[in-house]
Amino acid sequence: MSRPSPVSVWCERVIEGGWLLALLLIPTYFNLLSARHFEPDKATTLRSIVMIMLAAALIHALEKISSPRPPANGDANGAPWWRRVAAVPLAVPTLIYAAVFALATVVSVAPLVSFWGSYQRLQGTFTNLSYIMLGVLIALYLRRRAQLDRLVAVMILSSLIAACYGLVQHVQLDPLPWRGDVVSRVASTMGNSIFVAAYMIMVLPYALYRGIIAVHHARSSQVSPSQPSVDLGWGAAYARRRSALLVGLPRCAGGCGRVVSADRTGAAPR
Repeated sequence: MSRPSPVSVWCERVIEGGWLLALLLIPTYFNLLSARHFEPDKATTLRSIVMIMLAAALIHALEKISSPRPPANGDANGAPWWRRVAAVPLAVPTLIYAAVFALATVVSVAPLVSFWGSYQRLQGTFTNLSYIMLGVLIALYLRRRAQLDRLVAVMILSSLIAACYGLVQHVQLDPLPWRGDVVSRVASTMGNSIFVAAYMIMVLPYALYRGIIAVHHARSSQVSPSQPSVDLGWGAAYARRRSALLVGLPRCAGGCGRVVSADRTGAAPR
């Protein structure tokens, strides 16, 4: 097996850095200096990141074409390209989904608006194709367990930022003067409580997975006189988690009770 060239290695690093930056920046970024603080700014940032990733992927493909390697043994390498694409799970539905966007843009009464998106949200064909290409590049270039671990870690980190800012809004410590109610229905870094809930639901399974793995490692770790700080660190983390639950659960229960009572009486919770 030939060793990859430095150009291929750096292209793969740029692509991985792009999806890590997208997972960290898009959920947490908003711009108070723009007319629309959330979705258009997130969309333009994501599109820029995906364009850089596509450029790196194109350079990586040209590098592989310019340096041909001897074909390996096996029937898969001799199969036509369309058969190899069809063998990939969800490849055909993804292509059909992208083709529907392209066809709808071509036959639209306002093709430019359909392609670039509206002024309020920018959710046009360009943005949706950027979503698709981000997923395709992750599927093509995520090949090692270390890459998956980094992806999950960055995803959980970005969700912690959004969750902490939502808690700041809920306890009325947010210095930013939001126009809507961000106390009972926090908008966090996404501008909409529905978006926050959907994002947290997607990240929750990965957070539970990491939590279960951490608890398993903490329980299976042996007490070592040479490394007492490891067990002490796990104990401190466990104590902090328990204390946070003891402090936060009564407040959460009280907040839920106020919301339920407000729904029954018709009053608006504060």
